[in-house]
Amino acid sequence: MGLQLTRGGEYAVRAMTYLARFPQGHVASLHDIGQAQDIPESFLAKILQSLVRSGFAVSQRGAHGGFALARPA
Repeated sequence: MGLQLTRGGEYAVRAMTYLARFPQGHVASLHDIGQAQDIPESFLAKILQSLVRSGFAVSQRGAHGGFALARPA
């Protein structure tokens, strides 16, 4: 029987795994994450907002903004 995740849960794990590949403080854009992990950007935006509210990720606004892990992987 294995672990079953919702599609949103799977996408959240994939996005966090993608962010964990980079050094602490590296910011990845929504577009880059979505393209690399084949996740629709509109759905990914909602998932990342939830991860930021939960304290797992941080967001940075602006031209060079994006998302990063809140703590070292």
